[in-house]
Amino acid sequence: MKPFALICALAVAWPAAAFAGEDSAAGTLVDFRVEVQRKVPNDLGRAVLYVEITGADPGDVARRVRERLAEALALARAQRGVATQSGGTQTWPVYAKGGGTIEAWRMRSEIVLESGEAAALSAAVGELQKTMAVARIGFQPAPETRRAAEDAAELEAMQRFRDKAGRVAAAFGQPYRIRRMTLGAAGGQPPMPMLRMASAEGAAMPLEAGESTVTAAVDGQIELSAATK
Repeated sequence: MKPFALICALAVAWPAAAFAGEDSAAGTLVDFRVEVQRKVPNDLGRAVLYVEITGADPGDVARRVRERLAEALALARAQRGVATQSGGTQTWPVYAKGGGTIEAWRMRSEIVLESGEAAALSAAVGELQKTMAVARIGFQPAPETRRAAEDAAELEAMQRFRDKAGRVAAAFGQPYRIRRMTLGAAGGQPPMPMLRMASAEGAAMPLEAGESTVTAAVDGQIELSAATK
């Protein structure tokens, strides 16, 4: 081969060979996963209450709903430690048996209560039950509470990954290096608490916030290699 052609061939082949050598594993590859679960308090409660009225005149139905809703909002805003906002509103026809003919109109409007205190939310729901019905109540970690728990769980998961990598390498009597690591965090929705309706109008509804579980996981791969002398 002519010198010039040889130089060109080496110039093309050398980067490819170097690239392949960097990416190829020289030792044994070990894949494993570690997972950390932490309990976190459900420190944010959310209740949805509604008023629903049916009548022949849609205008009259809307007026009655607005009046009831304004009364409920005023009552809710007077509760300390509870944030209040309007929810969704729906209107739909009620058909006579057999369909085809509208015999009435039904309107439903909601308000949403949020509080970091179960007792305050319980008292507010009890008061609003005088004029409204409860659609649903649930508890979950507040955003800042969940973030702090996820950060702590992720740090613990990474440390556990390092510890396990060290144990695996020690078992084989070989050094190791981390080739790949993926970090993830997840937390399921907390279960809806079992609630008993208040025994009397205006009585506080018993609520139990409970806890949720935050999970952090690390998936990774290490490479074991023979010790160099």
